Amino acid sequence: MNTIPQEFAQYHGLQFTDYTKTTFLIAAVESDSSQLSLTGRGTTLDPSIPPSFELQVFEIDTRGYKGLSGQFKSLQQIEGYYGVNLKPAIASAHFNQSFMNMNEVFGIFVDSVLTDESDNLIFISLWGRDTAIRELQGRLTLGASESGLTAFNLRNDDTKVFVKIGNIQAMEQMAGRVQTDILGELVHCFIFHKEIMKPDLANHRAVLIAQEGEPDYLWNAVKHTCPVPLLDHWETVLLPILRDTGMIKNLSGINQSGTQINIDEERIALLVKQECMNGRLTVAP
Repeated sequence: MNTIPQEFAQYHGLQFTDYTKTTFLIAAVESDSSQLSLTGRGTTLDPSIPPSFELQVFEIDTRGYKGLSGQFKSLQQIEGYYGVNLKPAIASAHFNQSFMNMNEVFGIFVDSVLTDESDNLIFISLWGRDTAIRELQGRLTLGASESGLTAFNLRNDDTKVFVKIGNIQAMEQMAGRVQTDILGELVHCFIFHKEIMKPDLANHRAVLIAQEGEPDYLWNAVKHTCPVPLLDHWETVLLPILRDTGMIKNLSGINQSGTQINIDEERIALLVKQECMNGRLTVAP
């Protein structure tokens, strides 16, 4: 399993224009000849040979992809060949927000992930070709003795994340196909805990996700999940208590935030009773 090193991956997706006003796009890939060995019986794959990587340059126009223009071992070679200075493009390009690679499945790229306090998967956003996504989906259903995945590691230059699958039966998946001009058809797949879409009202649990921070509908979700009726004006009193008692927990991830609600029925009934008796919770606003 060969992960594209950051020295190449950081330029994946960079576009530039040469002196002829032609637009090009750079893709970081494993070289076609990587780990190939020439023997008396022909060319064979030799895993003992370290993998090699390259930057491929594609020409594009207003209609999209036109074809491979060149293959290079460094950004300096590209600048010399096309006669361009790529520093301004690098400084302004969006691609500096690099994806994370999944070590266990080659060709899977992750742009956001969320786990609970025990590293169990809550939400993940994945990109890859159809074959890579199908391999991941298949291995999630297999046992460890059958090369199944019970955990995986994500990493880029700055971040390492360990994720446990937990109970795959508690997860849902959604996937869609995205047509790109350069890389062809990609699959964008979400894997997420069922409680994100449908709260577990029997056990008084729910998971809320947001790009950053807590969602605006947190209190409504608490009221919907809680087995004890709650009045709207109790929000400012009860939310801090629920956080302090661990019935509301903030989850953190990469490019994703989440809030976990897990209401203890006996405990919440006692808390509401106590706060009503001491006058902090009232019927009138």
